[in-house]
Amino acid sequence: MTVFNLVGDDFKVIHAELTQRDYANLINWIGNLIVAWQPDPILIEAMGAGLGLKHWLEKDSITNVADIVSHNGKSKIELMEMVFLMIESGRLWLPEKATWREAFIKSLMDFPNGKNKDWPDSVSQLLLHHQTVKRLAKYRTDQLTPTPPPPGPMRRGMHYQRCDYC
Repeated sequence: MTVFNLVGDDFKVIHAELTQRDYANLINWIGNLIVAWQPDPILIEAMGAGLGLKHWLEKDSITNVADIVSHNGKSKIELMEMVFLMIESGRLWLPEKATWREAFIKSLMDFPNGKNKDWPDSVSQLLLHHQTVKRLAKYRTDQLTPTPPPPGPMRRGMHYQRCDYC
């Protein structure tokens, strides 16, 4: 589990934990994290235990949950390769004094051969999710934004001229 804060185009990891819990305890643990960190949105990988989590959280009136279909046929290595330049360019920030900081860095540095692939996987999922959301937002904005008026004088008080040859 990782908690990120988006600041401009940078991602600050503000909390990270590794845990394994049975399903009932997992739901309670997530509920406690939501109270503590108030994330928006909550992204859950739609695999394994994550497949039903959205349903159970929504039953508890937690509706800002989004499923991430993370793999789309790609390996964790391929996903990390897709976001590696974002990380290398300094867009991922860690707190200086977090107890988990060194383990988090080690997991990124050792990927894909390290013991822990969960944190690198969550980083790649978030960065790819963010890229997708930005791309969709731009597409929707482009679709909803009217075409600018053509250059030249306005005709009959309108911004558009009639196309006589259409």
